[in-house]
Amino acid sequence: MIRFVALSCLLILVLSVGALGCAGLSFQRIDLKDLPETPLIATVYRSSTKGLAVILDEPNDNVVATVTYEKFRAKKDGLKVPQGYLKDFIWTPDAYVLQDKESEKVLGYLLISPELEWLVHYNRGDEVLGFWIDDPYDSGCGYRK
Repeated sequence: MIRFVALSCLLILVLSVGALGCAGLSFQRIDLKDLPETPLIATVYRSSTKGLAVILDEPNDNVVATVTYEKFRAKKDGLKVPQGYLKDFIWTPDAYVLQDKESEKVLGYLLISPELEWLVHYNRGDEVLGFWIDDPYDSGCGYRK
């Protein structure tokens, strides 16, 4: 229940800020075969229950993609081809492309285990894509139920 309330409050906050920052972001689910075969800056997030998310950032767009919640679970992995991560997932991941609505420029991609929940915030002024990734099956450190 506490987790639901916390995520609900976060969602309300993100949606209220969305008029300022997220209004310029669109994301769309894509087929895995539509992932680019070029190196992208990878950040790997692993939950305690083995949920996996890979944030793939376009290297030359001046926008930084980063994990903003539970950063300790995320690790920068350098320039990698997205297809190299597919074997690391327990289940087939969901794939998303993230684009600037105004310019339609691709800012990055997200590969994520279906059991994980996620939110993204794009602040065009700060040139940051901030990801909040959460595992609803993670009991945490004893303070969540």
